[in-house]
Amino acid sequence: PHVHEAVARRQAARFEGLPRVAGGRVRHLDVMLFPLSGQGAAPGVPGAVIVRVDDVTERTRLADMLVQTEKMLSVGGLAGGMAHELNNPLGAVLQGVQNIMRRLDPDLAANAQAARDTGVSLAAMRAYMKARHISEMLKGIRDAGTRAADIIATMLEFTRPGQGRRTTVRAHALAERALTLAGSDYDLRRKYDFRKLHVVRDYAENDDTLTCVPTEIEQVLLNLFKNAAHAMTEKKYPAGQAPALHVSTRREGDEVVIVVEDNGPGMEPEVRRRVFEPFFTTKPPGVGTGLGLAVSYFIVTRTHGGSIACDGVPGEGTRFTVRLPARQAVDD
Repeated sequence: PHVHEAVARRQAARFEGLPRVAGGRVRHLDVMLFPLSGQGAAPGVPGAVIVRVDDVTERTRLADMLVQTEKMLSVGGLAGGMAHELNNPLGAVLQGVQNIMRRLDPDLAANAQAARDTGVSLAAMRAYMKARHISEMLKGIRDAGTRAADIIATMLEFTRPGQGRRTTVRAHALAERALTLAGSDYDLRRKYDFRKLHVVRDYAENDDTLTCVPTEIEQVLLNLFKNAAHAMTEKKYPAGQAPALHVSTRREGDEVVIVVEDNGPGMEPEVRRRVFEPFFTTKPPGVGTGLGLAVSYFIVTRTHGGSIACDGVPGEGTRFTVRLPARQAVDD
C-alpha cells in the first residue's frame, strides 16, 4: 500500500527490507522509486520508475544477528545472576520436602520410635495423608522444585564457559549420536517414536572434520532435532506427504556447516526474529522453557566462535544453519 501511495502522489520514496518469497526462501529487498515527470509522464496517468532494487537479505540477517548478540549478552548476565540467587532458597525447599517425606516413612526406626514416644500411630497418619492427598502434594512440590533446579542449571550455561574437552571429530558423527539420543528421548516418545521419523542424511563424510567440544555440539543438535519433532507433530500433512527431517554437513572454506531442516509448520517472521531469546517459546505453559535454543546460541557463538541462523517459509518448514570454525586449538 505504501508503494501505491508513493506512485499516486508522485513522490520519491525508499522502501527497506520488503519481504518476497523466491525459490522457496524469504528474501528482503530495498526498493527506490522516483516519479515520472516531463516527457516521460503521460498526462493524468500515475506512474513510477523503479530506479534500483537491492537484495539485502544477508545484510538484514547480519543486522538481526548483531542485535541478537547484544541482547543475549545482557540477558545472559542477568540470567546468571538470577540463577545463583535462586539456587540457595530452592535447595532449601527441596531438602525440606525430602526430609518431610523421609520422616513420614514407617520403615525408619527413628520415625517409629518418635511415634511411640508421642503416642501417634504412623499407620493412621499415613491413612489420613492418603485420604487428603498430602503425599501427592509433597511429590508435586518435589517434582516442581526439581524442574526449577534443572531450569536454573540451564540458565547458568549462559555465563559459564565451556568445561568440555576440545577434540577433533566428524560433524556427521555428532549428528548421528544426536539422532540416537533423540530416538531414546522419553519426552519425544510420549507423542510418537522419533525413531520412526523419516530422516534424510546428506553428509560430506570425508570433509566435515572440525575441532569442538563434542558433547556441547551434540546438545545443540539434539535441541534442534527435538524442536523440529515437536513442530512437525502440530502440522496436518496433506495426502502423500509425511514429516521429514533433513540433516546435512559440508565444508565451506574454513567452516563446517551443519544444516537441520524440517517440513513442519515453519515460523512467522516475528517468531523467527525472537527464536534465540531466553524464555521465548511458542509451546504451551509447562511444555517448554524457552531455553533450549538460547543455550544452543551461546554454545555455538560464545564457546565455539561460530554462528547459528534460522530461516524458512511459514507453512512449509524451518531451517537452522550452524557454522563452526573447522580448526581450533585442541585441548591436551
